[in-house]
Amino acid sequence: MSRIQYNREIVRKISAYLEAYPDIRFGQALVNLNIVKQTIIEGTEGITHVKTLDPFYEESSDTLKGMKDLGS
Repeated sequence: MSRIQYNREIVRKISAYLEAYPDIRFGQALVNLNIVKQTIIEGTEGITHVKTLDPFYEESSDTLKGMKDLGS
């Protein structure tokens, strides 16, 4: 498959997920589908931070492979 075909499949899955869960926020959907990955960092004095990992260099084929199938 070409990169554009992978991108279209990713978009199709996101769209299907948003149709199935219309009240979900877009950013939340990206995290739930494992497109955007987050890690929790324990800070000082009990403060916890969430760090978002940048998928800039990730190929679309890897993004699609890593997506969770949540019924979409």
